[in-house]
Amino acid sequence: MNGIELENSLISPDVCDLMQDRISVQLDIDQTRVKAAAHIAQTVDLSRVIGVANVQRCINPQSDADDTLKALVIPAWLFYTNARMLRMFNGTLTDSGYVVAEEASSKQASKDADESYSVAEVYLELALDFLDAETPTASDDIDRTTLTPKIRVFGGQENRGSN
Repeated sequence: MNGIELENSLISPDVCDLMQDRISVQLDIDQTRVKAAAHIAQTVDLSRVIGVANVQRCINPQSDADDTLKALVIPAWLFYTNARMLRMFNGTLTDSGYVVAEEASSKQASKDADESYSVAEVYLELALDFLDAETPTASDDIDRTTLTPKIRVFGGQENRGSN
């Protein structure tokens, strides 16, 4: 992602720095891949649940409520971004063709992506609760049925989908 227009459409253009605060990522990570994954996570994963209007509130906050929403959405967005990076960027297109990374065939990478996706949905629940409390009648564009966290609680213990 080299276009300034696309970068400005992100919730936060410094997504790499934000990810390093919450997720174990390499310091020398390819920022264009991270920003591309962040754009997809924002457009696909966040927008389908909270709606485009609420994502726009996070991009251009106009009030204290928008700032609060942005603070609640960012952790979910970062974990969705991490899941997208793990699933989508397993190889690189080079002059000699498509080269797959060594760890790409690992089942652990897929489990890590599922785990990250589940964590994102738990964080997103906090943002959804805020939106419901803010305007209970205006949350028609929020579809909670699209949430499918793989973290389940049985008998008081937390079990994750990757176990």
